[in-house]
Amino acid sequence: SKANTKGTFGPSHDGLSVIALARIQDPAYKGEATTAEEYVRESLLKPERYLVQPYGASRYKMPAYINLTEDDIAALASFLLQP
Repeated sequence: SKANTKGTFGPSHDGLSVIALARIQDPAYKGEATTAEEYVRESLLKPERYLVQPYGASRYKMPAYINLTEDDIAALASFLLQP
């Protein structure tokens, strides 16, 4: 690919409800979330608070979705947390 990403831009979202809880406990986590939903919402608005490796070193960083409404953020978080 032109972006030289080899087909992967970021980590999988499969099982995110469980993964989110583990990330909150990671010493590298710099956020304030205490639940999986809070973590996902925070990640959408302030993705720099936890950079999943090796994607944190990518030049293609996830943008902050500050242009979305609160309802859109809630709906997206709910969608991402579905099993």
